[in-house]
Amino acid sequence: MIDIALSDKAHLLRHRMRKVAEGVKVNFVELIRCLKEIKDGDYHTSLGYDSFADFIRDEEAAIGFRYNTVRAYIHLYELYTDIDRVAELEFLGPYRAQLIAGQVKEDPDEWIAKAETLSTKDLINETRLASGKQEMPVLPPPESPSPVSSSYQEYCKRGCCFCGKKPVDLHHYPNTRVNTDDDRKVIPLCRACHSEFHSTPWSEWTGHKHAINFLFNYILRGEE
Repeated sequence: MIDIALSDKAHLLRHRMRKVAEGVKVNFVELIRCLKEIKDGDYHTSLGYDSFADFIRDEEAAIGFRYNTVRAYIHLYELYTDIDRVAELEFLGPYRAQLIAGQVKEDPDEWIAKAETLSTKDLINETRLASGKQEMPVLPPPESPSPVSSSYQEYCKRGCCFCGKKPVDLHHYPNTRVNTDDDRKVIPLCRACHSEFHSTPWSEWTGHKHAINFLFNYILRGEE
C-alpha cells in the first residue's frame, strides 16, 4: 500500500529536482557566455590580470571550474553557437553536449535528438561508432568483487592526486565507472579536478602523470 502523502512529496521533490537541474544548465551557459566575453574583450586586464588563465585561477573557487575546463567549455559554447543550437546546449548540459561535440556539426538535429533520448552508455557507443571506433566492450562482473581496501581509502584521504585539495571523490581510473569491471581501481580527485577529467578528452587530460605517481607512491610506501 503506497502512502499517498509520501507519494505526493516524492513527486514534488522530483519536480523540484528537475527544475533546479534545468536552472543549473541555463546558469552554466550564462556563466560560460560571461567568461567568453571577459576573455574575448581582454577585460581581465582591467581587473589587474596579465592573462585570462591567471584570472580564472584566482576565480576558481567562485566559479567551480579549473582553467582547462573553462577553456573546453568556451570551445563547446562556440561550437553550439556556430550551429545555432545554444538553446539545446542549455537543455543538454555540458556533459552530454561534450559527448556529441565531435559529431553534432555534421547533423545537429540527429545528434541532439540522440543526446536527448539515449542512455549515457548508448550515446557513448554511438559517438564511438561514428568516430570509427568499436563499441565499449560489455564486461562481466568480477567473480568476487572487493571494495577499496581500508588502507587505500585512508591513503586517498590525503587529498586530490592532482592538486592536493580536500575533500575528494574516488574516481574510477584508468576507465570510467561505465567502462570498468573493478570498483577498486580508483584515484582521489577533488570535485573541480573530477569535473575537469570528465569534460576533457582522455589524451588531453594533464593529470595522468599525477595519477601514476600517486599509485606508485602508495605501492612503494611499504618499502620505505
